[in-house]
Amino acid sequence: MLKSTIALFLAAAISSAPTYECIGTFECTAYAEDEITATGTIPRHMETVAVDPDVIPYGTKLYIEDLDITVTAEDCGGAVQGNVIDIFMDGTEEETDSFGRQLHRVWVMR
Repeated sequence: MLKSTIALFLAAAISSAPTYECIGTFECTAYAEDEITATGTIPRHMETVAVDPDVIPYGTKLYIEDLDITVTAEDCGGAVQGNVIDIFMDGTEEETDSFGRQLHRVWVMR
């Protein structure tokens, strides 16, 4: 009985585990000093990103390789067009400028 219960638990855990699909290499930048996102949420440090909603729909969970962060597409911006992701960071504009422009592979959580 215990073995079958454990087997069922493991099967359920494996089948519900998220899968990831690489959607390409994106230019990643950083922004700060935003009080509310385009979707009405409060941005969270290294968890909220601005995207081009024609490329990545709002609410999409993303994994940014090399930075090793999982983020949610909740915002947009005038300079965020095409394969660009702007990562919200607590801090000053000077600090986000030092992040620069970085290329990273991006994965969508399904």
